[in-house]
Amino acid sequence: MVHPDDDLIPWPQQEEAWEAGDELPVDLPGRWPLFGLYVVFLSPNPTVQAEGGFLHLEWDEREQRAELRITPDTEPVADLERLDVQPLHLVGDTILEAAHNTVRAIPSDAVLATSSGSDLDWSAALLAGQNRFWVRAADRLTSPQVAFVDAAQVLGRAPGALWPPEQPDAKGRAPLLWLAMPANA
Repeated sequence: MVHPDDDLIPWPQQEEAWEAGDELPVDLPGRWPLFGLYVVFLSPNPTVQAEGGFLHLEWDEREQRAELRITPDTEPVADLERLDVQPLHLVGDTILEAAHNTVRAIPSDAVLATSSGSDLDWSAALLAGQNRFWVRAADRLTSPQVAFVDAAQVLGRAPGALWPPEQPDAKGRAPLLWLAMPANA
């Protein structure tokens, strides 16, 4: 679990309006620290309909492309299989282009279910708009301008672990919460 500093990731109302030309961080797979992160915001913002979300990076060997799976944590669910996972193929120069590539790869009946029966362009724009914040958060959290600190160390409860965390040995512990802050802070 990662909790970013409130000033680290701009909330949607603090950003400029969504544009189709928003750049896709194509180098994200090379910077991604772990298979999956749960990003939690301890002071939720009313403009984001989630207090957190899962960000999981997948590699499709057959297609030779990365896919960011985004799962906003919007409401309680009975189990993990019921979470609404939104894939975004990391192919293209912009978030909208990545969304187009994703929508083209989804079976048409699934696209229609998420797009209220409209065409693929509308579905791609919807997917890009819904996930822009999360793509930018993933990009920011994997940049060299961000430092991570084990929350247990900050609280004086354990010696600090290094980021990214390694698999714990039989005697060790895995950090549960990481605090992300600007590296120059």
